[in-house]
Amino acid sequence: MKPYDEDKLDMVLEYITQHQKGEGKSPTYRQIMRHCNFSNIGTVFRYIKVLRERSQLDRDERGSVAIDETLLKGETVTIPLVGSVACGRPITAIENIEGNYALPTAFFGKQERFMLRAKGSSMIEKGIFDGDILVVKKQNTANPGQIVIALIDGEATAKIYLPRKNRVILRAANDSKDINGERAYPDIVVKEYEILGVVDNCIHKL
Repeated sequence: MKPYDEDKLDMVLEYITQHQKGEGKSPTYRQIMRHCNFSNIGTVFRYIKVLRERSQLDRDERGSVAIDETLLKGETVTIPLVGSVACGRPITAIENIEGNYALPTAFFGKQERFMLRAKGSSMIEKGIFDGDILVVKKQNTANPGQIVIALIDGEATAKIYLPRKNRVILRAANDSKDINGERAYPDIVVKEYEILGVVDNCIHKL
C-alpha cells in the first residue's frame, strides 16, 4: 500500500483543529479538500481514516467532520444497494436489494447507478477497503485503467480493467506477497466476461 504523506496528514489535522477553534464546528470534506490541495474527496476520506486509526482524531470531538451540506440539498437520485462484490477472488454475484438511498446529483450525477459493498483487500491501493460502499455507473463498456465490476462465470469482482488483443486482464490494486513470495492477488486473465459497470465513487466506512 502506498505510504501516506506525513506532512499532508499534519496539514489535515492542523486545519481541522484550527477550523473547530475558530468556527466552533468541523470543516466539511470539501473544505478540507480545497485547503489541503487534494484532488478528490475520496483521498480526504482516506486521510481522515488514518488520523482516526492513529487516535489523532476523535469521532465525537475533533473528528466529527461533516459532509458538505450543499451536496445534500437540491436534486437527488435514488441508488439501490444491491449486495456485495469481491475485492479479492470473485464471489457469487448478489442481487439482493438491501435498500434505496437518495444521493445528491451534484456529486453523483444523474446516470443510472447501483451500489455494492466491497469485500476483501485487493483494491486498497485505489482507496477501496473492506466494508466500503462502491457507487457504480451502470454500463457494459469501460476504458483501460478504470475500476470495473466484472462478471465471470456468474461471479462478480471489482478490478482494474486492462483489455488486450484477445483477452482482458482484471488486476488487483494490492502488491502484497504470500508466504512463497508470489502475488497474493494475481491477475485474472479471461476471454469471456461481462462488465456490469464502472466504479466512480467510494463511500468509506469510518
